[in-house]
Amino acid sequence: MTTTNSSTAPILKMASGDFFTASYRMTGNVATTASGLFGLLNDKARASLNLEEVYVSYVSNPSAIIEQSSTAYLPKSAVEIVVLPKTASLGPEALIRGGFSRVVQHKVLITTHHYEVRGSVELPGQMELDVLLTEGSSNFIVMYSATANPCMNPKATFSGEAIIVNRRCVDFIARQN
Repeated sequence: MTTTNSSTAPILKMASGDFFTASYRMTGNVATTASGLFGLLNDKARASLNLEEVYVSYVSNPSAIIEQSSTAYLPKSAVEIVVLPKTASLGPEALIRGGFSRVVQHKVLITTHHYEVRGSVELPGQMELDVLLTEGSSNFIVMYSATANPCMNPKATFSGEAIIVNRRCVDFIARQN
């Protein structure tokens, strides 16, 4: 039996991850549909994420839990990055890749207002850095085998099979060798 969320779409599974804003890290779960977390983040009809079983800490001191809650709402516009332990939570590859079946992985550094993220992005062919910021309707970029370091605490490292980056928060993108 599947349950439904407030938009009446059937919930297929829970996605676990670390959701980062400028100052806070929220570790928790979010209910997703067939489009996965990537689809949920890019859903223009929903402005926030409903997190469940949430642990909150400061980015400057991530090991100290300052709050625990059964439910929390997080505006998607406040999310800078999401660290996912497993790529399975992302959703269908066709959605993430924009319909392209053949992609090439490119190593990049993406900086946001508060984080440095290193990993690989998948693009159909040549590396055109501006394509990541200007083309398509997605508000988020997926990086694979990625690590993130907060600028305010560069010794802290967060890593996962995937990190989702909010395109609106990107300061620059650089190709890595």
